[in-house]
Amino acid sequence: MKTKKILLSLILLSLCVALLIYGVYNNIESIYYVLFNGKTYYSSGYSEDAFHMISEGWDESKVIYVLGEPMTIQKLDFVNSWAYYATPSNKKSSELTYNLFGPITRISFDPNGIAIQVTGDFLKDVSIGMTQESIESNWGSPTSVIMQHAGYKYSYSKPGRSGTYKVRAVIFDENKVVIEKENYIYFDV
Repeated sequence: MKTKKILLSLILLSLCVALLIYGVYNNIESIYYVLFNGKTYYSSGYSEDAFHMISEGWDESKVIYVLGEPMTIQKLDFVNSWAYYATPSNKKSSELTYNLFGPITRISFDPNGIAIQVTGDFLKDVSIGMTQESIESNWGSPTSVIMQHAGYKYSYSKPGRSGTYKVRAVIFDENKVVIEKENYIYFDV
């Protein structure tokens, strides 16, 4: 009888530990949010369930009907910037590397793919007015690309005192059609 109680206790303890590990593994972001004293303020009428309903392709009026008015609206400018720099020869394609002190060339393009700004010293003979196609045919694919289409960012959350908060925003294109959502925890450490 005593052996059965010990065995049952060990099974229950093992189950509790397994559930705890599962919960930590699948919800680590929320644990960090609590540890960093996160506090989020939301716009009036906002709910997490409604936010998760928002889908790519929705128009502005439907989003506002479901989520309410945003706390802030930010105009997003078009950005298309390429960078060329040396990468280690043993780098795996999935690895992210940074070249903090080596030569680099950064090229910014207008919406038509024409270079409007060239800085740095990694590539020679790159100049304002060149097209993306001519640059890529001469020097190959860029090492990194930053691309952002013009549009609008409707923010439905803001941080509390600690600075750590749950970012909730809807990104619209220039026609105010949803192209993506921002849904993550920003850690102010």
